[in-house]
Amino acid sequence: MKKSQIIIVILFTSSLVLGACSNEEGNTNDEANILNESNNIDEKDDDMSLGIGDTGISNSNLGKAEITLDSAEMAEEDDLQEDGKYAPLIVVHLKVKNIGDESFDPEEVLSSGVLVGSEEEYGSKWMYYEVSEEWKNTLNPDEETSGIIVFSHAIEDEYELIFGDIRSGSNNAESSNKISFEFSNEEVN
Repeated sequence: MKKSQIIIVILFTSSLVLGACSNEEGNTNDEANILNESNNIDEKDDDMSLGIGDTGISNSNLGKAEITLDSAEMAEEDDLQEDGKYAPLIVVHLKVKNIGDESFDPEEVLSSGVLVGSEEEYGSKWMYYEVSEEWKNTLNPDEETSGIIVFSHAIEDEYELIFGDIRSGSNNAESSNKISFEFSNEEVN
């Protein structure tokens, strides 16, 4: 009798230990799956070192868009019919095409944009001026629009236009891949 009690206790203890180990492994696998899922969110394809005329794909919580840098030019505030003191301005001509399934405001997709000079760690955010073409308010799937964004920026040898970068401070940037266009002062018309 005593022998059967010992065997029952051993079997009971073994089943508890095996059950706990099995549950731990299940949790580990669940945790690994959660980590993999969160890493997949963060692993978005960045489009880096693009140039004038190139197209990058923005994939953010707003939707999926193609952004093309058509050209860049230097201007003065008088050229843009704005009052105020002189500041060198870089006018960037862009095209945005909605390649996703949801409508969005193109200005929101571009809201993370910063222009960084060759001698800077942080760039300047763009300002919207009521000039030239205006952006559409809503861009439906398969539609595109063109417009400008303007940066008040010192003259540099090299520039990098960045969208979706965390340092831009945009609410959208954390959930977006990074797109960067590089161009030189010589390429600025």
